Amino acid sequence: MSTRTLCILRNLPMFTAASAKCCDALVEAAHVQALEKGSTLFLQGERASSVQFVVDGWVKLYRMAPYGGEAIIRLQSRGRSLDEVAALKGAPHGVSAETVTDSTILSIDATAFRRIAATQACLSAALLQAVMDHADALTDDLEQMKVRNSVQRVALFLLALAETHGGSAQLRLPYEKHLIAGSLGMKPESFSRALGRLRARGVKVQDSEVRIADLGALRDFAQSDPALSWA
Repeated sequence: MSTRTLCILRNLPMFTAASAKCCDALVEAAHVQALEKGSTLFLQGERASSVQFVVDGWVKLYRMAPYGGEAIIRLQSRGRSLDEVAALKGAPHGVSAETVTDSTILSIDATAFRRIAATQACLSAALLQAVMDHADALTDDLEQMKVRNSVQRVALFLLALAETHGGSAQLRLPYEKHLIAGSLGMKPESFSRALGRLRARGVKVQDSEVRIADLGALRDFAQSDPALSWA
C-alpha cells in the first residue's frame, strides 16, 4: 500500500469521514498521476472507467457543440471529483475533462469503487453529498448567469479566489483569461470590459495579478440589484 496515496485520499473532502478499512480498500484500487497542462483525462461519450479527483491544479469540464464550439461547464480545483456519476453508473461520460494547469489527479478504479461503496454506508453517504454539492454549484452558476450582469459575475469570481472576507486582497488568476470568460458565460472581450469597469470598484489587474482594495465593498456590489450595479 502506498502511504503517499493513502495520505492524499484521506485529505480529500469525500473521504474525511470514511473508515480506515474503507480507505485502505480504496487505496488498493487507486493511483496518483502528475499531469502537464493540456492533458486529456477523458472524453465525452467515452465509458467511465475510474472515479477521479483533483489533488492539485485545475481541470476544465466541457462539452463540444455540434458546430464545433466549446462550452465550459465548470472548472474544478483541489478536492473536487470529476463526473463521478458516470463512473458510478458505468456509463459514458457526459462531459470531457482536460487539465488547464499542471495538475495532480487521483484515480480509483470504478468497479472497485462501486464494490466498496456497496458495503460502506459512510462512503455511500459521502457520494450522495458530493453529487448534491455539484448540483448546488451548478444551480449557483445558473443563477449567476440569469440574475447577475457580466461585471457582477467577474466580481464574484474574484471574490471566490480571495482567501479572506474582509480588508484588501492580492491574488493571481489561476488560468488564462479566455477560460475564465468561458466559465462565466461571456466572450473574452466582454471579460476584459468587465475588468475595466471593476476599476471603479477598487480592482486593479496587471497581467495575471489582481489587487482588490476593499473586499467588503466589492461583495456588496456583486450581490446588489443588477439594475443598480450599472450606476
